[in-house]
Formats: sequence, structure tokens, C-alpha cells
Amino acid sequence: MVHHSKPLVSIAVNFKPDHRVSVALDVGKEPLGAVDFLFDNNLETLLIAAIDKLLKKNRIDPSSLNKVKIGGVIDKNSLAYRIARTVVRAIE
Repeated sequence: MVHHSKPLVSIAVNFKPDHRVSVALDVGKEPLGAVDFLFDNNLETLLIAAIDKLLKKNRIDPSSLNKVKIGGVIDKNSLAYRIARTVVRAIE
């Protein structure tokens, strides 16, 4: 009997210099899309909208996300990192 495991559905939140963020969606090793944006005082709204957009466009239910990671150029003590971490915890 062959067991087919579900593919890994992951989102990567990547902070870049100058208040830029890239949010990428992958299934297995296949990239399905990315959304890039600039943020000021609206990171949580833009981050949630970017994740929603990627999931809806690819018809993926948020509950099927296996992994969400935060990376890039960011101070782990910053408010931006804490906001991103809170959004990630809400999804998991």
C-alpha cells in the first residue's frame, strides 16, 4: 500500500532593506507566487492582505499551511518582527 503524503505548503515572509517585504507561497518545491510591498505603520494589514491574496489566488485553504517562516534583514527585537510573528502564529 502506497501512502501519499500531502505536499508541504509554506509561506516565507522575507524582510528586505528600506521597509520592503516579500511574501512567497510554495507547494513542495514549486513556487506559486509572491507579493512584494513597502510598509510604514501598516505592516499587519499589508501582511495579512498579501497572505490572503496568495492563498485565494491559488485556492489554498489557510488550514493547509504546514510552515510559515520569517527571515531576511530584520532585528528580532523590532516591532515589525513581532507583528510578523503574531500574524504567523495566528495562521498556524
